[in-house]
Amino acid sequence: MKSKKVSLFFFSFNNLISIRFEWIFFSVTYVCPIVILTITYTRIAIELWGQTGLLIEEKKNFFDVN
Repeated sequence: MKSKKVSLFFFSFNNLISIRFEWIFFSVTYVCPIVILTITYTRIAIELWGQTGLLIEEKKNFFDVN
């Protein structure tokens, strides 16, 4: 009969490496792209909302009597 090793730790060393790899993979493939896209689209939205439309400017200049 073979005896089983009894470990005091819940995770083995290989399991810790596997969990660390999964978190790194999750961060690189999911979290980082979402953060980058959020920053990019926020900057685009701020730039677009800060502009006035061309039609509004043309109408304003058309009705100016000065």
